[in-house]
Amino acid sequence: MLRIVLLVLSGLAFAAAVAGVWPEGRDSWAPAVVSGIVFLGILFENFRYKRVRRDVPGAGWQDTGERFIDPESGETVSVWFDPSSGERRYVSGER
Repeated sequence: MLRIVLLVLSGLAFAAAVAGVWPEGRDSWAPAVVSGIVFLGILFENFRYKRVRRDVPGAGWQDTGERFIDPESGETVSVWFDPSSGERRYVSGER
């Protein structure tokens, strides 16, 4: 929910900054650039930070033994690793 609110606010800030600068041809593009960077950063953050899954990965995946408490759900999360691709997955619940 917070992500959606931040996307809407930064999108509106970007639109307002562009609308304020564009018609008059001012050289003050800093608010538009900053709000655009914030918008894109929030939009693409999911590519960097993986979601926690409930299903255990299939064959070839190894449990690394790493465990941590997910701050959002409060559940224990285990880390799984695929040696062939180097991908890591986060699975909720103690295994």
